[in-house]
Amino acid sequence: MNRGKTILGIDEAGRGCVIGPLVVGGVLLDHNSTERLKAEGVTDSKALSPAKRETLARVIRELAQGVFVEEILPCEIEERNLNLLETWRAARIISQARADRVYLDALVGTDKGIRRLCAHLRWCVGEGCPEIVAENRADATYTVVGAASIIAKVRRDELVEQLKQTLGDFGSGYPSDEKTQRFLRECYERDGCFPDCVRHRWKTVTRITSPVQGVFPFGEESL
Repeated sequence: MNRGKTILGIDEAGRGCVIGPLVVGGVLLDHNSTERLKAEGVTDSKALSPAKRETLARVIRELAQGVFVEEILPCEIEERNLNLLETWRAARIISQARADRVYLDALVGTDKGIRRLCAHLRWCVGEGCPEIVAENRADATYTVVGAASIIAKVRRDELVEQLKQTLGDFGSGYPSDEKTQRFLRECYERDGCFPDCVRHRWKTVTRITSPVQGVFPFGEESL
């Protein structure tokens, strides 16, 4: 990165969960702030403890030129393709930040998929779109993307805790969590439905509502 230039990092938290929102985070940094955050230990949020993430989130907000958060609710995910929703929200962050270069974590694994993602982002942003660098595992490679992953994860954790105050402890909200699975089963057995914060199209849910079929034509990864 050239001194005097600004870079924007974008990453998400909660893509694969069955309960709660998907949060897209963006962090705008200059050269000095990037170096300071790297020295503070900013990296992929998954490699950090919750306490460390919260501490670093405060540091990021102090040093960043801009912090952006987009929350995608389960009701939106019910109606739209999740990949498109995430791309549109990332494009909105890019438009607001006006960085010289953008780095983001790309879940698509192929070079062709990454090129399509970047082209779609450029189309969404329109004239004046900065250079976009999309890579797999960018949150572990680029400090600015690691910072965005921390902002997104901390915000999602806050929203999950708010839900738990109303619904009780449903675990992490991810399909692999037995506590989350038990919560969903008990909800359906008791009420015959699920709270609004649940993604009804996820396999974890459809297996409960349609146990005879046990399958759903659109897996979580395709939404």
